[in-house]
Amino acid sequence: MRKTLVVLIVLLFCVGLSVYAQEAKAPDQGTEAKATEAKATETKAAETEATATKPDLAVIKGQVLSIDKTKNEFVLKLKNGANKTFQAGAALIEKLKQNEEIKVFCKAGTTLVERFKPVKKPAATAETTKE
Repeated sequence: MRKTLVVLIVLLFCVGLSVYAQEAKAPDQGTEAKATEAKATETKAAETEATATKPDLAVIKGQVLSIDKTKNEFVLKLKNGANKTFQAGAALIEKLKQNEEIKVFCKAGTTLVERFKPVKKPAATAETTKE
């Protein structure tokens, strides 16, 4: 009887170990689904952030030398003395004025203007003399 009891305990111990080993090898399917869902959420967040972020814009300052409305182009004289030709939409070209100081915003590496704004010159200070 004692031998039978020892054999039974050893048998239960071995069965318990094999069940435990199988559970350790196979991850919980609920956990696996959560991990997949978390990866998908991270990917969507990264894609949304990438699309929401506007590409870098180059800002170029200069004076408008000439405007060609037929080609939708204008030439800007840069501070270093060089002239650079830019393309813009008809609506932007209409707003340009010759000899105007402007800041041009275009995608880095291109000459296609997204927008521009006039450069505000500092107000001239009137010197008053006391006599």
